[in-house]
Amino acid sequence: MDDFKTVQRNFTRAIRDPQKMAISDREAQRRMEIYQALFFNNINQFLCNGFPVLHQTLSDKQWQALARDFFIQHPAASPYFCNISKEFIDFLAQRPPYWNGCRTGCRSWHIMNGWN
Repeated sequence: MDDFKTVQRNFTRAIRDPQKMAISDREAQRRMEIYQALFFNNINQFLCNGFPVLHQTLSDKQWQALARDFFIQHPAASPYFCNISKEFIDFLAQRPPYWNGCRTGCRSWHIMNGWN
């Protein structure tokens, strides 16, 4: 059972953070890229729909970085899509530059963080 847990943990890490998981087999890499895209795109689309003002306020590059950070770093407490919005708010609350900046005025926050 430990071997299965290890395989499963490695699989989910590879899905969450493609940059840290090198796969030498080209066919396995191709398959993993499909999983990576499906999972990230689903979460990203859910976040775009749930937080349209934040999404529109940030550039595409900034939004992708924020969504990717959430996807990689946040240990979600629930497996249900209906709880993703709460999980994202929890994620933002743990990172004051994201949350406080958008609450007090994104333009000044962008300048302060070098995100002109």
